[in-house]
Amino acid sequence: MSQHIQLIPRKLTDIDNKEHAGAIMEDGTAHIDEEIVKLLSLHHEYIEKEKAYQIQEMRRRNSSLNYNFKDKTVILVDDRAAAGATLIVAARWIRNQPRKPKRLIIALPVANKETATLLEQECDRLEIITKPSTGFRSVGQYYQDFGQISDEQVIQIMNNRIRA
Repeated sequence: MSQHIQLIPRKLTDIDNKEHAGAIMEDGTAHIDEEIVKLLSLHHEYIEKEKAYQIQEMRRRNSSLNYNFKDKTVILVDDRAAAGATLIVAARWIRNQPRKPKRLIIALPVANKETATLLEQECDRLEIITKPSTGFRSVGQYYQDFGQISDEQVIQIMNNRIRA
């Protein structure tokens, strides 16, 4: 019997243009994109403040549950992976749980070579439908509608899939 669980890592963003400087889980597991941090001249104090804010936001949303991954194959799915930060932090969080999964698979529709290389290091198996070898500019070029969706929409979609 399969079980659907929703993990919502939070992106760490720049104050001005919301570039993604990394991602974090509620327990503090984080992945920082040092290149973006350096490029945007983000100070350590800002990153720490942003991490604290995102942890507080996750707690406010009650996203933490008691997960039991022991002896299970976990498939971590995302609709997009530009730099892969949220998938990296979610995979690390899953692997750091006391009841670790037997296997961790990451699955997504599209990713560039660099992101795929990073993600391969975080799981037992990586499944990507489209891995463009040339002409990759952004994940959004592979979608008709690349708008953000809310946590509530994700929960509704997951609930509809579970009932189906």
